Amino acid sequence: MYFGLIMLYGGLGEAAVRAIAVDLSPDTNSWPLWFNVLVAILAGSFVGYWQHRLEHRVDILWPVHGIHHVPDKVNITNNSVVHFIELICGTILTQLVLLTIGISDEGLLISGLFTIMQGYFIHTNSDIRIGRWNHVLASCELHRFHHSNYVPEAGNFGSEIVLWDKLFGSYIYRPDQKQLEVGVAKPHTFPSPFNIIKGWWHPFRYWFRRVGRQPPYFYTERSKIPVRDRLEHATPSDSQ
Repeated sequence: MYFGLIMLYGGLGEAAVRAIAVDLSPDTNSWPLWFNVLVAILAGSFVGYWQHRLEHRVDILWPVHGIHHVPDKVNITNNSVVHFIELICGTILTQLVLLTIGISDEGLLISGLFTIMQGYFIHTNSDIRIGRWNHVLASCELHRFHHSNYVPEAGNFGSEIVLWDKLFGSYIYRPDQKQLEVGVAKPHTFPSPFNIIKGWWHPFRYWFRRVGRQPPYFYTERSKIPVRDRLEHATPSDSQ
């Protein structure tokens, strides 16, 4: 069900982009195909990185993105558990940038396929280790830390490459450790991922409640605990 919905959301986003960018996009460019693909991946992943990071750091955005983090295991189906606002806005932002730059149709296709495949790969529930390539590509090995409910180790916001995580200080790679716990600390503040209608409505309930009555998604105390001490201080009620 979610897979069909993300195709619908993506199509709506693409339609909006085409309507907006039709007069902004250059007709052609003289770049070789490999350069079109490279620029598209770099620019698209930069936009995606900052959208993703802000969704974790800005309170009004977390109710939209947090639905993706409710499951207590990381597996390939998680990639499709996305709120329609997040996917449509992300599609518009990314594609608008790429079209404005003037990426060729072939470059958009190849970079888009790479992004889609990476999205499913990083959510794979298997012990795939790519070694030194973790310093280049996002991987399921890295992304499990992102799904940790312990904020200091929940970095790795990039879904395609790790360049922006490295540049902006959010890269985490601990090949000999596992994330503390997957999910959100207070899953009862979110609807079940299986209840799609409540998931759609959830951010609006949060936004329109009176100040002070929003669900307590975050705890602040735990973020002050050093990562090396996380096991000693961890409790089931500590949070994201």
